[in-house]
Amino acid sequence: MNDLLFSVVVPVYNVEDYLVDCVQSVINQHFSSCEIILVDDGSKDRSGQMCDQLAKTYSQVKVVHQENGGLSAARNTGIKNSSGEYLVFLDSDDLLYKESLRNLEDAIMEQGKPDFMISRRCTIQGAVMKPCQYHFDNEIIGLHNAVRIYKRIQTYPDCWLGTWIFSVKRSYCLDKNLFFYNGILHEDEEWVPRLFFNTNSIGFNNQILYCNRIDREGSITATLNIKREFDKLKIIDLLNSEFNKGQYTQEIRNIVHERQQQLLFGILCEALQYSANDKYRLLIQGIKEHRYILNNPYRSIYKMAQISL
Repeated sequence: MNDLLFSVVVPVYNVEDYLVDCVQSVINQHFSSCEIILVDDGSKDRSGQMCDQLAKTYSQVKVVHQENGGLSAARNTGIKNSSGEYLVFLDSDDLLYKESLRNLEDAIMEQGKPDFMISRRCTIQGAVMKPCQYHFDNEIIGLHNAVRIYKRIQTYPDCWLGTWIFSVKRSYCLDKNLFFYNGILHEDEEWVPRLFFNTNSIGFNNQILYCNRIDREGSITATLNIKREFDKLKIIDLLNSEFNKGQYTQEIRNIVHERQQQLLFGILCEALQYSANDKYRLLIQGIKEHRYILNNPYRSIYKMAQISL
């Protein structure tokens, strides 16, 4: 198992209608140097049993069952049980694109095995598959600086900095403690800055790796949940705690501060839709307690928001 290139980490929770297609999208790669780690996160439907059956059918599949702890906890379990040189994160209602692991391998080898790769993706809505709008041009590929790459990629149209577009060297993940914070939604908002700002060894894959389903009923992102707004406030605090450490430059702190302002402004814009929720007052209180984040605003509208608070 030490010769494996990829560990595909798949958190599984109540996805019996999608799980087989998800796993099959990896099996159909016909790429022998990979394992599939299915982490059954306390599923209440048939997903857990389906994981075990898939492991019996395919030698590449490994299954871990655990009590429900959420997406972050399931990913962390997958990382800890992985053996591959690189981690590929795949949500169990999504798919890997055809031939994507072979293309990813080529890009990794051509670029000297960087700490992590950034890939392209597509979305699936019904029967329609739509590729993302961005490509990695020679300018960004030649930057060789995490801060400049992060700034540039933020300007790309249709570029979601979700966990699944990053393929991370397992040793880098362990050395830098790049585990996900348990129990929060939007966990990649906290994870991605740590991923970027602990390395200058970044690679690019201009082939599509990942296929997102954007129309699944009951998915985390499609469900209205006030917890996501409280979790964003928590993420602001976690970013403060991490990036006030001495290892980070002022330039990096400024970038993170700007992202914190975007998060807080987003929470403020979303808050009204929860006005009937019994936790609405607590949310408004939390927003006001974080108004200091809008000091030295990067946009004039943030200054106006701070005044309104």
